[in-house]
Amino acid sequence: MHGIGRTTLTFSARATCVADDQLGAVFGMRGAYRTANGDRLFFRGSGSPITFEFNPEEGSFKAMFSSDDHITGGTGRFSHATGHLEVSYVEVFTSPELDMTATVEGSVHLRRGDRD
Repeated sequence: MHGIGRTTLTFSARATCVADDQLGAVFGMRGAYRTANGDRLFFRGSGSPITFEFNPEEGSFKAMFSSDDHITGGTGRFSHATGHLEVSYVEVFTSPELDMTATVEGSVHLRRGDRD
């Protein structure tokens, strides 16, 4: 998302339960990226199955998934935005903290006349 600057991501999603202790694919994703000036960029999407990794030396647990997101508008300069994003999420759980990294690739299109 070149040219948008630093953003804060908030989202909600659900995951299928394939066994008592195992999650499947992420679905029903929806959320927003908020820029430094408060403009928001809304999206909806669906995700991949969740994969897990445990590191006993560090005492950490990692969950990873990706999503295919479609821009559905926004506020401010993004009010008429469209586009597509591919996002890779890595969540690292270390007691008692959670760190999440999202790598975002894609494009956002603004209607002619909207500010970039």
